[in-house]
Amino acid sequence: MHKIDLLSIDVEGYELEVLHHHDWRIRPKVIICEINDDVTSGYIRKQSYKLYGKTKLNEIYITN
Repeated sequence: MHKIDLLSIDVEGYELEVLHHHDWRIRPKVIICEINDDVTSGYIRKQSYKLYGKTKLNEIYITN
């Protein structure tokens, strides 16, 4: 199984679709994602990630 330390997603409104297709057996330590709605951030949290910080356009999540 591959190991990923950082996953950065910015696909102009298709972030949730990308996250739905990610193989969650591969657990990045950090996810940086452009968040356009509460559904996307909620989905990341359901994958057992915690919000670590925010920038102007992105949210940064870390594993629990």
